[in-house]
Amino acid sequence: MSSSAAIPPVPPSPGVAARRRGPKGHVLPTLPLSAFTPPNTGTSEQFPLPPSPSTINPQKVIDANVITPSGDLAQWKEEIGREIKDDQIGGVVVNLTGVSSDALEKTIADVTSSASIPVVAILVPFDLEQGIPETTPGYLSGSAKPPIILASTYAQSSPKAVEAFHWALTNGFSVDLDVQAYLRDGENAWESLEDFFANAIPRTSPIPDGKVFLSNLLPPPDDFSLPIVKLLTHPTYQAYQSHTAALSLYANVFVKFLPPVWGTPTPPTPAPTQSITPSSAEALHSWRLNPPFKGYQGKEGMEA
Repeated sequence: MSSSAAIPPVPPSPGVAARRRGPKGHVLPTLPLSAFTPPNTGTSEQFPLPPSPSTINPQKVIDANVITPSGDLAQWKEEIGREIKDDQIGGVVVNLTGVSSDALEKTIADVTSSASIPVVAILVPFDLEQGIPETTPGYLSGSAKPPIILASTYAQSSPKAVEAFHWALTNGFSVDLDVQAYLRDGENAWESLEDFFANAIPRTSPIPDGKVFLSNLLPPPDDFSLPIVKLLTHPTYQAYQSHTAALSLYANVFVKFLPPVWGTPTPPTPAPTQSITPSSAEALHSWRLNPPFKGYQGKEGMEA
């Protein structure tokens, strides 16, 4: 038997056109050439007009951090009225940090009874290092309107602070936590913060009703002339990315935005008629590019 009879000849390879036809009877959808052509203007019939300003500018504004130890909002309303109309004010979050515990209940009553502006929430001082309070103050009753948020600071983890933090969240109180630990010290500071959350909010337990609003927890500032590629590969920034990713796994944790707290005054913006000196321009530019400022997202997803 010859080899030609045992091995059949190889059929010819189909051409490129044949391979691209696909199955018979199947017609691929086509797009008009205009879909790949940029418009001459932004007002042609095929392309919509720019979005309306009413969809960009908020109809209501909520001031999420009105510091008034006396509880009087008259001065705030006078100052804010120069920039915002009354019908654009959606409400305020009153911060009573600095008010003594003896005067808190009366100040809260004054705010809720005399305020002509909707009060979304009231922040009251709460020292985590004091541990669980022996008696719950009357203003922390579950039926309090507006809701009371406990304002505290975190510098380092301690058993009493963990117990107080856990008590507040499991009892349905939201906590405004200002992180005052120097996180640029390295892994130890970050790990201490993560352990603080892990001990107060165990993964095996149900998510508590209370929310946590973290402040002073955004990317570390650096020289604004540092190239973005070097910044993204810097060990400090990579540590920030990994540890904030771990904190983001808590469904009840949010970030609060406020002006920067860095121990020095914020560089002011000069008047339109005033020239900017090179030094002030550099300081202002650095602040805008790398602000170590905080962020805020209020209750029920409200942003301000």
